[in-house]
Amino acid sequence: MRKLGKKLLLCLLGLLMITPHTVQAEEDNFDQAVWVSYLDFQKYLKDKNEKEFTEAFEEIAQTAVDYKLDTLIVHVRAFQDAVYPSSMFPTADWISSDQAPLDYDALEIMIDIAHDHGLKFEAWVNPYRISLDTEQSNRWRASSYAKRFEEGDTISYMSGSVNRIILNPVSQRARDYIVDGIAEIVRNYDVDGIHFDDYFYQTGTMGNTTVEQRKANVNLLLKDVYDTIKRIDDSVTFGVSPMGNLDNARDQGADLETWLSQEGYVDYLMPQIYWTDQWSSSGNVTMYTDRLNAFNAIWTNHNIELKVGLGLYMIDRKPTGDIGWQLKDTNLKEQVKLAKQYGLSGFALFRYEDLLKPSTQNELNNLMSILDGPSQPQNPETPETPENPNPPTETIKDWWIEENGVWVFYQDNQPVSNIWVADYKNDWFYAGANGVMLENSWIARDANLDVWYYVGEGGAMLYDTTTPDGYYVDASGAYYQ
Repeated sequence: MRKLGKKLLLCLLGLLMITPHTVQAEEDNFDQAVWVSYLDFQKYLKDKNEKEFTEAFEEIAQTAVDYKLDTLIVHVRAFQDAVYPSSMFPTADWISSDQAPLDYDALEIMIDIAHDHGLKFEAWVNPYRISLDTEQSNRWRASSYAKRFEEGDTISYMSGSVNRIILNPVSQRARDYIVDGIAEIVRNYDVDGIHFDDYFYQTGTMGNTTVEQRKANVNLLLKDVYDTIKRIDDSVTFGVSPMGNLDNARDQGADLETWLSQEGYVDYLMPQIYWTDQWSSSGNVTMYTDRLNAFNAIWTNHNIELKVGLGLYMIDRKPTGDIGWQLKDTNLKEQVKLAKQYGLSGFALFRYEDLLKPSTQNELNNLMSILDGPSQPQNPETPETPENPNPPTETIKDWWIEENGVWVFYQDNQPVSNIWVADYKNDWFYAGANGVMLENSWIARDANLDVWYYVGEGGAMLYDTTTPDGYYVDASGAYYQ
């Protein structure tokens, strides 16, 4: 459901192998997830009306429950696009072919369905990626969304014969754009987590940067994203799923050692270890265990969780270079058992479509034999019982309340200051000192005073227009100093 009480705080001026861990992971804290990719959207969820979409996602959620999974990691922005109403991103063409806005909120529906099924919902975002082919690149360049960026904010590169674009990790404007996009999700929706995968610097985008420079640039983004999420709602987790090949991940800007030792970057790391312990054409390399050991060796701060991404899709693919997928059907079971022995706190399967393939069922049945099912959803309302036929009610101030001719924003009976609040139309209002709604005022995003927003008569933030004092605010409502 949409969040209306927990919003973004924008203050005016403030704002070697080692011995593996052998402690068994606690079952209640062991997440069992599946990735629902934009490729799954194209197959199961694209170009549907609200009723069709709801029924299709109900089936996805129920399938996850049937396979004893408890978390959905769902693509909500695979490129610089969105499956939800946004002032920052166009509608994704992998949910609406012509990118026409939907007449329903797909993200709100998915979250409600997931929670109704006792599943956690993590919003999966590719932070830098803009396009994967030349047509997509040209369409983005011609869009109004590209106009907010200047030279150096993006990187255009060739991958074979196709042109691709990413946001430039060194650009402050690009980083702010990504952070604002994450804030839009967390302040509007009741997500349980934000999830980044392994698309950081891509081959062809590195220029003259060093590995350490690339890590530093990506770290700037992750720190800003982490801090922003926690300011809005510290119950929302932030996780990253880097490549399972540590050297390749580092080369693309993943600072694995820092992320697994220093708090404030991620809540969890989930490397994609998509190999068996009978890797290679001869099956004599224990690749899964070797890579798990390598991550275990640098996991020095256990306040940060370590999980593992597993290659469910490899079962159907049957790669000749990893014959373990062909020789037995207990790979996933053994991989999860080892992850638990090492003290990891969960796994995710890539990806949803492969849950349904006949070729994967033996592996999945063996895996399910060691899994607990997801918890059942709890009814938050006080039940009516013979001992309590009419539960007492209490009047609580928990929204905008008109007092003495002004509007004051309350949460749990307390006025809340210096906070942005959206109404059901997604118009944004600002509660200033003592929670009083501001009107006809400029509000700084943070102490840097380089980005400002304007609230007009009635308190609503202005977008894509000129303010009464003559300054232009863009489609996101921002004026750059």
